[in-house]
Amino acid sequence: MKIFNESLTGPILSVVLALSLFGIMAVLSASVGRGAVSPEYSFNSLFFFERQATFLILGLGAMWAIKRWLNLEFMRPLCGVPLVLFTCALLVWALCSGSVNEVHRWISVGGFRFQPGELAKITMIMFWAGYLVRRRKALLEAAQPPLVKVGPGGPLRPQPMPSWGSWEWWKVQTSIAYRTFILLLPALGVTGVVLLLIELGKDLGTIFVIVCTIGCMIIAAGASWQFLGGSVLLAVLGVVAMIAKEPYRIMRIVAWLDPLADKAGSGYQVYNSFIAIGSGGLWGVGMPFSRQKFEFLPEMHCDFIYAVICEELGLVGSLGLVLLFFVLATCCVAVATRCKDPYLSMVSLGISMQVVGQALFNMAVVTGLAPNKGLPLPFVSSGGSSLFLTLVSMGILLNISDRVNSRPVKAQPKLKKKRPPRQGATISSSSEEVKAASSSSGEWEAVVSTRRGSPPPCRLPKPAIDPAWGRILPFEPGSRAERERLRRLQSL
Repeated sequence: MKIFNESLTGPILSVVLALSLFGIMAVLSASVGRGAVSPEYSFNSLFFFERQATFLILGLGAMWAIKRWLNLEFMRPLCGVPLVLFTCALLVWALCSGSVNEVHRWISVGGFRFQPGELAKITMIMFWAGYLVRRRKALLEAAQPPLVKVGPGGPLRPQPMPSWGSWEWWKVQTSIAYRTFILLLPALGVTGVVLLLIELGKDLGTIFVIVCTIGCMIIAAGASWQFLGGSVLLAVLGVVAMIAKEPYRIMRIVAWLDPLADKAGSGYQVYNSFIAIGSGGLWGVGMPFSRQKFEFLPEMHCDFIYAVICEELGLVGSLGLVLLFFVLATCCVAVATRCKDPYLSMVSLGISMQVVGQALFNMAVVTGLAPNKGLPLPFVSSGGSSLFLTLVSMGILLNISDRVNSRPVKAQPKLKKKRPPRQGATISSSSEEVKAASSSSGEWEAVVSTRRGSPPPCRLPKPAIDPAWGRILPFEPGSRAERERLRRLQSL
């Protein structure tokens, strides 16, 4: 039996349910116009709502099953290379499938579309958590200055740090970064293959989320800042190369720098998002009364659903949504810091950074603080793969929270109930001994002394006899029956 001491499971579960219910209402409000006028969706105004509700029910069921019955210790070997290979197979399958909007991100199965890139986010978290835990001690050692001998044949000690900016200083920093890079090279190679498959499907937003999540996990593992600085530089160069390769990505950067320069072209989506946010004011125009969702704002039920929320609920509602994500981030980080198992701590940290970081980046895109990357808002945006796998990741986090905040209760010894003395039993309590009159006439002392062969003691304790024996056995002191009983005892 377990009890919860300052459990975080309740707050996390409450926030997840609140975000999920809020998201399905927001999808219903934002997608009614799109479904009603589109022949692609059979003019069904509830098309997106029904699909989102289906994935919400499946996701909540999977989250509860994972929370209650998943054994993370048993699944840990399967969450490494086997899960990476399975994810790569799905990504290759998506590349071989038909394109949607000229990108290869989805797999169509039984009328439903599944996005393997969402699974890759969880896969990379589980893979890197196991790898960093195994290399944790080596990472901490690699972050220290190299060891040098003190004198000929002397002991090895850390090299004193040279003056900042000198050539020796640069050599030490390069050595630290190189040793960390060698330790992480196998995991970086596996990650590079996964990111390459995602890039072939033209999904730069997923790559951005995975790289940022892995970076946070590497920092938490204690990697050297020299390696992190070099990694950030290489990541920026890689992002610039991927943006320069695709013309539409360059147009997005231009629209982000000056959204009003081409309001009818590359800046159309961001410009209409600004109109929706400004129209909401403080309290908003009401939940079903947004005007920008009627084919003015593209992707109003997916990537830019936060703009519709700002218009309908105003500043108060949009900040309330931000507050929910803040509470979720606080609870998730608390689970990661309380967890004593390094692997589970790293997994919970990666999940919290991935979900909350993606939410903040989506809001930054809608408000014009970041260029458009096509990332959904977790729990809220329309998308079955995103909602289902986000709830699966929350199930893993809740499972870890149950392990962290539960402690066994010591079994209290059960006190035996004191039974009242039976009628006719020998009384043992002192109070009853006083009340009970002794029915012995003194003959039993003589019997005992005779059998032991010693003179009778002066004072022998007399057992207290329950007077009820007098009602059961009609013996009287000094009677013939009692003398006969004593005679038989002496003959034994």
